[in-house]
Amino acid sequence: MENLLYSEVHLICIIIVSLEIIQAIKSIDKSPGMRLFVICFAFIDLSFVFNLLLWFAENSGRPVLLVPARQLYYLFFGLGAFT
Repeated sequence: MENLLYSEVHLICIIIVSLEIIQAIKSIDKSPGMRLFVICFAFIDLSFVFNLLLWFAENSGRPVLLVPARQLYYLFFGLGAFT
């Protein structure tokens, strides 16, 4: 049950952030601030994706995926916080 809830929460977050990115791209405002907002949300969206992949790698017993998934999760999380 916990596995299903964790993946559902992350998938919902990915969908919501992706919809926000799409709405911001369709917006008339093409200012640098809006572009930075889209880039920041893209990094956050990718951090959700790699966090979900990291969680699957930890629980499925595939240690090959652990290191790259962890590195990419922290990279995109840091880039999202930096922007």
